[in-house]
Amino acid sequence: MNDTTRESVVAALQSDYRHLDTAHGYYNEKGVGQAIGISNFDNEPEIFEDIMENAEI
Repeated sequence: MNDTTRESVVAALQSDYRHLDTAHGYYNEKGVGQAIGISNFDNEPEIFEDIMENAEI
């Protein structure tokens, strides 16, 4: 799952997509983080969204 997530997020970032949604329940945090780490961002604003369950707060 994380390989697919990473590749998808890298492709989205290369297409100038800047709103990334991640949550523990999606099990995509690692892949999203890896994609962000290997992507070259310019100075445009990015939006990263993380959803937490009440038990996690």
